[in-house]
Amino acid sequence: MIVLATRSRPRRAPYPDWFRLGGHGLPGAYLDKTGASLVSVVPPDQSAVTPTEYGEQARNPAFGGTFGVRDLTRGMGQRRMRKGPNGRCWYTLNARTRAGRWIQGPALTSYTPGTVDAAVGITRWFEIGSKIYAGNGRYALDGGTDGTGWTVSKDFGSGKAMVDVVVAQTNQTSSTRYAWVGMGDSENFYTFDGTTWTQTTGANAMKARVWAVDHDTLYRVDDANRLNECSLDADATLVANWASATQRIGGKDHNVVRMQVNAAGALLLFKADDIYALQADGAVHRLFQEQQFVPAATNGEALGQWLNDTYVTYGNATFRLSADGGLTQVGPELLRDNGSPVKGYLSAHHGTDHFLLSGLYNPDTSAAYLVEYTGEVVQDDYGRVEPVWFGSITAAFTGKKITSIHVSTIGAPSGHKMAYLGFSDGTISKYVLACTPDPSDCTSEVFSTADGSVYLGQIYFWFPGERKALLHAIGEGDNLSPSTYAQLDYRTSQGASYVALGTDFNAGERQTVYFPDSSSCAFLDARVVLKNGAAT
Repeated sequence: MIVLATRSRPRRAPYPDWFRLGGHGLPGAYLDKTGASLVSVVPPDQSAVTPTEYGEQARNPAFGGTFGVRDLTRGMGQRRMRKGPNGRCWYTLNARTRAGRWIQGPALTSYTPGTVDAAVGITRWFEIGSKIYAGNGRYALDGGTDGTGWTVSKDFGSGKAMVDVVVAQTNQTSSTRYAWVGMGDSENFYTFDGTTWTQTTGANAMKARVWAVDHDTLYRVDDANRLNECSLDADATLVANWASATQRIGGKDHNVVRMQVNAAGALLLFKADDIYALQADGAVHRLFQEQQFVPAATNGEALGQWLNDTYVTYGNATFRLSADGGLTQVGPELLRDNGSPVKGYLSAHHGTDHFLLSGLYNPDTSAAYLVEYTGEVVQDDYGRVEPVWFGSITAAFTGKKITSIHVSTIGAPSGHKMAYLGFSDGTISKYVLACTPDPSDCTSEVFSTADGSVYLGQIYFWFPGERKALLHAIGEGDNLSPSTYAQLDYRTSQGASYVALGTDFNAGERQTVYFPDSSSCAFLDARVVLKNGAAT
């Protein structure tokens, strides 16, 4: 938490204080000219009125004022604080405020596999035989039982690429649990049982570009938009068991990009131009043609589920599709006052126990960020509703995009889960997800030892037309010490660089640090830098 104290109409030294005693700045009384003499006048306080609140601002602003920023649980995207503190910040880098405390981001463990298809990146994940695997274009990478090895399990060959995968077991007596791996419309799909890769046979009949499975049916799409079905009571490696159930999804000029069975059991098909659903009667319906999505080959690729809802990105917009078919735009592109580096479009999604985890890509800077969504909404200063996003919880990933996210117990401590991040250059990162809503309450949480930064919105101290004297900043925290401390950087001009206040907040639960003499501002840009050399 940070509290900033100001006073309007700056004075000369010992400004910003009226006088100093023993090195401490103290306020005095106003001097007002009455007749031929000067008399001391004390401005009235609010004793004659009933204040709207009993707090730091319940006094006459002539005495100065304080601006306390404590709770930032309403997310990012507030560039300018036009009124008082509202629970929002501008953005963060390698810092989290979602649970109330301001803490550094998670510690990432990163890998560059010895062999990668850097032109494709990590696009899919699957688990079989207690191991985790990553789809990387022409390669299927084996991460072993702890997500650390990342060796080549299968090289499909030059010019070929694994495009989608689903893990399913049929109901036959001798059935084996397989990963069903699609290779697009150019060649037949593979099955993998954790040991052996087998390519199916059957000319022009066993292609797969997209997969899905529900309680009794395995689905695949080939030839751009042709949906094929096979009962889990049949052998899905045989052509004959697929041939009798095929239909086209919309027009063939736009491919089916992803499929998903939602919480209500409906099969959703995400095409480049719209979203379709397979109804219980076997008919396929186009759901949102009134939206008029601009067709794009990547539409629907960023797809994930959290709780009962599906999250999908079309163009630069992200939508929540509820189990009953309602469509709501919820992406960070709706943060009207953001303007921070943490902006762009969402490129990957995956649900966790406490939030939706998404990758954000800024095409202007070619940088990626990791953000969290809680499903909540807030009102901005004008009463407009905006979604609550937090980020970035990591430092920027420069020159690459987060192309896929996976959550698994593989490689995680007992009772916990691991978040795996796949990038467009073929690299992989992972970190332990906290088992509690507040990461600092989880003993298995491993914090980053790099600096975390919380950027506050521009602060006008309730008087945007006045220039204010900057008096002091007060840092409060329940874990401030010489080894875990915070710093305050600030600027009073938007085009200027941040400068350090110069004294660390490292002495107990509450500490006051004075601004340099004659410091003043029309507005203040402030960032709090979190320092911690330990990973716990």
